[in-house]
Amino acid sequence: MPLAQFDFDLNEIMQALQKADLFDEEAQTRLLEAGAKHVSSAISDEAKKATYNLKFVSDKLKTNKVKKDKNGEYYITVTIRGKNERGERLAAVAFVLKRKKKKEYGLI
Repeated sequence: MPLAQFDFDLNEIMQALQKADLFDEEAQTRLLEAGAKHVSSAISDEAKKATYNLKFVSDKLKTNKVKKDKNGEYYITVTIRGKNERGERLAAVAFVLKRKKKKEYGLI
């Protein structure tokens, strides 16, 4: 089960914005930033409900700036930064705890 899951048709949203001539660089940036805030809060909420102690996730979430990839598409990332007291990456710890170390996700 993912930390957060959203179902929507992005193509329909983009087509509606393009029809209204509203899908410019600023609109893309604002849409991505709003989505990242929503994803961050959803991840925090899921972490609080987790069976394992994932409370550290809320304080360590970082939303990066909107960037352009090599194809000219805009994107934004939400990551868990930092390491725990044993030097393990918190993103890896959250992944392992959420996935319950299932063989289908590979051995760590």
